[in-house]
Amino acid sequence: MALAAMPLFGAQGPFVRPPLVRPPVAPAAPTLTETNTGGGPGFGTRRLASSSAEEATIRELFRCLVRLLPDDRVELTYDFKLQHVLEDFVTKPGDKAPSAVGSPWETRDGFLQKTVPEDVPLFHSARFNGPVTVSFKGFVLKGSQYAGGYFGVRDGTQFQAGVAITPAQTFSLFLAQDANWLAHATNAPIPGKAQEVTFTFDSANFSAAAAGVPALTAPCKIAGLGQVFLAAPGTSVAIEGLKITGRLDLDWFRQTVDARLTTNFVGRVGPRYGPPPATETQLRQMIRGFQRMLPTGQIELAYNFNDPAQFSDWQVIDPRGRADPFAWRVYNGAVYKSQYGPTTLVLQPRLVGPMKISARGAILSGSSVSFGLRDVDTAVRCGFKLGMGGFSLGDDGGKVQSMAVPNVLLKQYHLLEMTRDEEKVAAKLNNGRPLAGVTKRAEPLNVTLAADDSTAVFDDVSVVAYLDYDWCVRELKLHGYQVATLPMGMRGPEKKTGTDRPTQAVAFSSSSKIKVQANADWMDTRIMLRKGDTVNFAAAGTYQYERSAKSASGPSGISGGTGRTPPCPKLTPCALIGRIGFTEPFEVGSEMQIVAKEMGQLYLRLNEQPVSDNTGTIDVEIVVIPVAK
Repeated sequence: MALAAMPLFGAQGPFVRPPLVRPPVAPAAPTLTETNTGGGPGFGTRRLASSSAEEATIRELFRCLVRLLPDDRVELTYDFKLQHVLEDFVTKPGDKAPSAVGSPWETRDGFLQKTVPEDVPLFHSARFNGPVTVSFKGFVLKGSQYAGGYFGVRDGTQFQAGVAITPAQTFSLFLAQDANWLAHATNAPIPGKAQEVTFTFDSANFSAAAAGVPALTAPCKIAGLGQVFLAAPGTSVAIEGLKITGRLDLDWFRQTVDARLTTNFVGRVGPRYGPPPATETQLRQMIRGFQRMLPTGQIELAYNFNDPAQFSDWQVIDPRGRADPFAWRVYNGAVYKSQYGPTTLVLQPRLVGPMKISARGAILSGSSVSFGLRDVDTAVRCGFKLGMGGFSLGDDGGKVQSMAVPNVLLKQYHLLEMTRDEEKVAAKLNNGRPLAGVTKRAEPLNVTLAADDSTAVFDDVSVVAYLDYDWCVRELKLHGYQVATLPMGMRGPEKKTGTDRPTQAVAFSSSSKIKVQANADWMDTRIMLRKGDTVNFAAAGTYQYERSAKSASGPSGISGGTGRTPPCPKLTPCALIGRIGFTEPFEVGSEMQIVAKEMGQLYLRLNEQPVSDNTGTIDVEIVVIPVAK
């Protein structure tokens, strides 16, 4: 029984349709091309470092969920809920191939779809070297066949494994190399209209498997470097759950990183839109408002302020540099701004990528409130005013849109919502008509609450976004987690049980942020430590240790000394130092972890004297991880 015409890929051109052929009963073994016999560049001779930094860089390259497996393989998983994942695909092999964005392939309703019969293949931009496994679920919308394959970059050799509709209107597997059939399975039709198919390409065999039927295998030889592709000539198809597992070619990886570090990454290493490098348990330790991790890799945060501890995720800032820490406070299940002035409440977890945020706000006195996103330079806000001022969307650059909303009342809650992607932002008030604008804010971003000329109250703040990788790694270190553990996320401190099985320590850590005044003696942090508690410090800022403008130091101190004897001569001059109770002082610097050797109060100061001519402050974040009981 003959199958429909096989779509085969020409080595020098687009997909073409060969004449209808009847597969031989016992096809001859194809001629093997001997290439890459010495292992070639890539994983044959060199390996990626098993580190979180390497995984972070790989995540930067792709718009999907990335997992680095212990044997140096990379697992790429696509769910096609977002349009930008097509940026990982091209329509021709090679480094300079045109992007798949704007091609007949598109993402729609969570599927990768080609709804027109055009013969346009879809190549994954990455180059692999070695065994590759491709799996997905396919749906034939109209037509007769679709295939997945591996294209040899060096010699143009290609292998295809696909699904075809037989004359009996059943689905059957087939294997092919270039223009030759390798194997087919006409007596084992695939049940159902949705086919869960897995293709495997290694150095000796080429196989295809589908749910409910035996695997189909044929001998073959992969010619070194290659690219994974999908094809459906003459067919409309929908694909979901695409997963590619293989070893990235190391030369391609390095060249791509070098090229993109100067363009897209802006020097920051970390995933753009991937899951955070932490487990849900660790995220709950670091973020009090954390709710859950979504399948897309985004996280969901919620703040109803019924638990006052949620307020520890927020920080009060003032552009004038004199923020009153009591300008914002939690009362009766909501957060209040009880004073006039330009103070802003900023959510400390940093966010990237497409996001959706919302909050309920009410004006207590004054005229307006706002809610939005902030980067290092400026902000984009949406807000409402009393009377006919209505609802507005704008930024600090003066680009503002507004619309009249006459029903805004004093002391009445109103719902503000904002959605944002890389190019545009949209906002609406009380589910009304949305306002939209263009924004290209530098990531990462912080959520902000503000009421410059008013007193106000906010409640039910909700955030769905990707967590910034760098911020997450910093917090993991600060909370005492090991950063280099792969591939299942970073693990926290472990303890031994009676059966010598390691278990996760569950003592909940506490975080404090304080300012150490440069002109003060030992400062009581009001943190009581027990023997065995782990304390992590992170300090930043500068201060003047003399009235001269050039006499500046940070928490790490200075190497040459100041000409004056510091209070602790054994420690670095001008550095941030600490002590527990009346024990011997220790150096903190910009980053330090200690284990308390005895119980006592924690004190901090700067290792410089006299302090009377010092000016400025050092910001210190302190995380205490209690000793396991």
